[in-house]
Amino acid sequence: MKKEIKTRREALGLIGKTGIFLGAVPYFFVSLKISPENEMNSTSELSQVQQDKTRDVQEKAVISGSGSRLNVTINGKPGRHYFVAVAASDERENYGAFPNSKGIINTKGSGSVVVDLKNVANSRIYVKVVTGETDKFNSQLAETEAFIITLKEGAIDTFEGVVSRPVVKMTTVASAATACSNIKLR
Repeated sequence: MKKEIKTRREALGLIGKTGIFLGAVPYFFVSLKISPENEMNSTSELSQVQQDKTRDVQEKAVISGSGSRLNVTINGKPGRHYFVAVAASDERENYGAFPNSKGIINTKGSGSVVVDLKNVANSRIYVKVVTGETDKFNSQLAETEAFIITLKEGAIDTFEGVVSRPVVKMTTVASAATACSNIKLR
């Protein structure tokens, strides 16, 4: 077999796009860019200056999940507020903050939160990370693209990818190990 040389970024991207299973427990990893809010709604019209400031903010969310936990790390401008939003369908008005998922990006430019899903019934949910200038989330909003997970008995059953790039099939550790044995990281 021919060995391919992949960068760490490409390897993480492969894992993030396909997800992997560790034993019998699903595990996934995804890194998403947080983009300024595209749509303007009638209750929070932003001035052009505020919109320009939002575009300058480079934020990223790294989400991993296993069992009944989502681990979310947000990197961005210190002092910005964030929360994890969930919905049963990918419609803007259906998203709401998951309980105990709010936080503030610290002076080092990062923040993290663990979301416990064990009290969520069997369902398919859409998840986003939302940031804003204040804890009221009424100015300079930004968000990630929604990703989809399914839950069974309070634990993550499958990771279906992000809305624009759904996962076609899940990979098991055995096949992931075989595929990765031919990859040399630089």
